[in-house]
Parts: sequence; structure tokens; C-alpha cells
Amino acid sequence: MVARRRSPPRFAEVVRTLVTALTQPRPYTPVPTDPGLSEELRITLASRKELGPDYDRELVDYFLMQINQAIERRVEELWRERERRRRRAVLGKGLTLTFVLLAAIPLTAAAGLTAGAQGIAVVWIGLVVVLLISGLLWRT
Repeated sequence: MVARRRSPPRFAEVVRTLVTALTQPRPYTPVPTDPGLSEELRITLASRKELGPDYDRELVDYFLMQINQAIERRVEELWRERERRRRRAVLGKGLTLTFVLLAAIPLTAAAGLTAGAQGIAVVWIGLVVVLLISGLLWRT
């Protein structure tokens, strides 16, 4: 049996695949249930069995307070994570821009001396491509 040779992917297909992968939003992953909250619900239900329906309002209020605290903890955790990612992205963008600016001067000089205007154009197109790709990679 003869193995079929696959043709190499075209440059446009590779670029399209990379851009699609970089620009798609990350999939949502559900947060697992807080085990402490599940235990609180079990305790509240057990308390209701012991105390009877006379204390339903107080038990419900207590459980809602526990849910509120769990939500506030989760929101605070998500906010800290978002801020950490934002700071990291800002730092990455700044480092990339610094690298491009520092590399631009010697690369432009070398390209101008060896290849003239065409070399300078190639260098600057490459620098712009690096900035665009880093912008896609460091999005917040």
C-alpha cells in the first residue's frame, strides 16, 4: 500500500489558523460548587428538621447570608485574577514595544547600508508584524 503524501499547508491557511486561534474567546469553564456552601445547606436543612417551621425565616436569612458571602468571595477572586492578567498584559506590551523600538534603529541602519530602501521597508514591515502579533497575543 502506498502512503499518500500530504502537501504542505499554504501560508495563507497557516496565517488564517493562527489568527483564528488567537482571536477566539477562551471557552467558559463553570466554577465548581463551593463545598462549604453545600455543607451549610445540609446544616440548615438539618436545623429546620430539629427546630420546625417556626424558624424558617431565620434559617433562610442565614443561608442567604452565607450565599452572599460566597458570591462576594468569588467575585473578589475573579477580580484579582483579572487585574493580575491585565497587569501582565500591560507589562508584556511594554516590553515588546521597547524591544521593537530598540531593535528598529540598528536594524534600519544595517538594512539601509546593505539593501537600501527595499531593505528598510522589509525591516519595518517585519517590525510592524511583530507588533501586530504581540498585540494579538497580549490581549486582555
